[in-house]
Amino acid sequence: MSQIIYNLAKNGIWHQDIPFLGSPVPLSYPEQRKSKFYHLGKWNTFIEPLLPFDDFSTRDFMEIGCNAGLFLFEAHRLGFKTVYGIEADKDFYKQLEFCVKTSNAKNIRISQRHIGLPEPNVDIEGSSEMSAEDLRVVDVTLLSNLTYWLYEKDLLCLLETLSTKSLYIIVVTDNDVAQMSLGDFWYLLKCFSSHWTFLQSKIHAPEDDPTPRNMTSMLFQSKHLVERNIEEVEEDMLFGVGVNGCDNFCFYKTFSQLVCIELFGNGMSSESSAYFRFMMSRAKNRDPKKGLFTKTEILTYINMWKRYIIDIKNNGLKEPLELMQDIITKRELVDGGHRMVTLEQLGYSRVICKDKRNN
Repeated sequence: MSQIIYNLAKNGIWHQDIPFLGSPVPLSYPEQRKSKFYHLGKWNTFIEPLLPFDDFSTRDFMEIGCNAGLFLFEAHRLGFKTVYGIEADKDFYKQLEFCVKTSNAKNIRISQRHIGLPEPNVDIEGSSEMSAEDLRVVDVTLLSNLTYWLYEKDLLCLLETLSTKSLYIIVVTDNDVAQMSLGDFWYLLKCFSSHWTFLQSKIHAPEDDPTPRNMTSMLFQSKHLVERNIEEVEEDMLFGVGVNGCDNFCFYKTFSQLVCIELFGNGMSSESSAYFRFMMSRAKNRDPKKGLFTKTEILTYINMWKRYIIDIKNNGLKEPLELMQDIITKRELVDGGHRMVTLEQLGYSRVICKDKRNN
């Protein structure tokens, strides 16, 4: 028995076929391999056709409830910049870890988290409860294996949270499995209408399929998030009316240097950086009524941002930038300059913002 077959068997019965492993995995239902409703057939029929992008190279993908990671690897194959996977079940996560390690895919990030209280047959040993902090800002989130295992209140809470974390979501569900009362169904629709705009759906007739299902996939767009070209955001930050343009320019120039120091390293200490000198000069000019910053406080603040820079590099944004509008000039302004500069230095050409212009 080859090592790969041994490792597959050691990880138990599988519910997802992972073709790149080079040997058929021991599936719970082998007859599903050629179905359009399971495994690669499910991705090709219900998920990939709904992806709302032509170019994936600057986009981030997330799946919640990713099982052994089949759809993560398909997103990786398409060229998504970063791929995030979250799985609660202990056995599935063990398979997921094995697949990620075997694939050597450097842009796949996985974590074991659960949402609320999953149904009893989900073994969450080793998992911690997922909070909004665990979710990164992404372009599209897939909910494919999740809707069967969550209680309605937890699903509704997740959908609301995702509306400020993900530009789009794709929901795939088996209509025969959805155990939901009519009242719950309309409440779910109300939640969607408050936070999401329906764009399109994909329905496939089950005729002539070895294992047919009554399945639907739907694409929604967040009503709270927009994307902006990062050069336009930079211009608004530097030259926006109603702000100290010179101060903004100094911030941009000096913080960009700090980001480069952290990302590419030259041995310079925080105290030797131009950003430290910039912050010290601001402290001197600060209104005494607002309290003066000490050198120690400024260094603590800079070191905090140095940690954030590395976290953004490794894991992406935790929160979107905020897009607002100047009341007088009607010009767009963005809150989140530190994050914007960090993304720009990392090579991002666009940024996701929470739209607060009408608030």
